Amino acid sequence: MRTTVLLISATRPRRESSPEDRGGELRALFFESANELLQSLNEAGLELESHPADEEVIRGVRRAVHTLKGDSAACGFHKLSELAHELEDVLTPQIAQARSADFAELVLTAADSFGAILTAYQHKAEPPTVEALHAMIRKLLDQTASPKSAGSAAPELPSQFAWTEYERLMIRKQCIVARSFTTSPFVLIPTA
Repeated sequence: MRTTVLLISATRPRRESSPEDRGGELRALFFESANELLQSLNEAGLELESHPADEEVIRGVRRAVHTLKGDSAACGFHKLSELAHELEDVLTPQIAQARSADFAELVLTAADSFGAILTAYQHKAEPPTVEALHAMIRKLLDQTASPKSAGSAAPELPSQFAWTEYERLMIRKQCIVARSFTTSPFVLIPTA
């Protein structure tokens, strides 16, 4: 049995979806995915309360925020994307070790703030200002910038956060999937 593949132009008669339809579908997928990411952030925040320096949990938080940042930017939700980007700056093992109690609270507050912004976007309303989260981020950045508080030196920590090879592959895969939303002028159809 031989299989051949025909290249058929996408101009054949069929119902084409408009850019608005595709945008609506993409946004629906985004909200579904974002809610799953928020759930994982809440779970990670609770885990960090009991294990504040757990690097795997910190990596999971960073992955979730990174994904939320990229997905929200792709859907045009720039306030959420910018906030996630700002949060990424403090999601490091160094800050988690140095400020463990504040770090868990930051993750839980971020999940609540992101949830409020997503709700506003879903209802086509103006997103809230989430100033409490901005203040927490600034506080953690300021405290780690001046490590000598109460006269004691901070422990020597690695200077940079590094993605694992698996995480880099998963991020690359997400980029490829995001690009696949563009339409191709040809459709491959196997024939007998």
